[in-house]
Amino acid sequence: MFNDELTLIKEKTVVDDIGNQLKEITKKTVLCSVSSLTRNEFYAGATAGFKPQLVFIINGFEYDNEELIEYNNQTYTIIRTYRAKPDRLSNHDILSGDFLEIIAGDKIGIVD
Repeated sequence: MFNDELTLIKEKTVVDDIGNQLKEITKKTVLCSVSSLTRNEFYAGATAGFKPQLVFIINGFEYDNEELIEYNNQTYTIIRTYRAKPDRLSNHDILSGDFLEIIAGDKIGIVD
């Protein structure tokens, strides 16, 4: 059951009429389910330079290659996505349909 909300954020560079490059940001709020990471996911992310923190489940059709998530006034980087049927999602047995599992967290050592 989706009992929470997150905001998917997409950043894109556009060029205006006189050639300036501008960052265009679009945000879309969607319903989600939130769960904790597995140990394997945490350590696999750490070895790749990420600090995974949360797992979100959303309807698959709502995701459009966004790179950031805003959740509880925190912004996270989308580390990995995985399309899954409900029978492959642990702790989400009551769901039916096609879903997207999103692993989100921070990049280690990167300061924006």
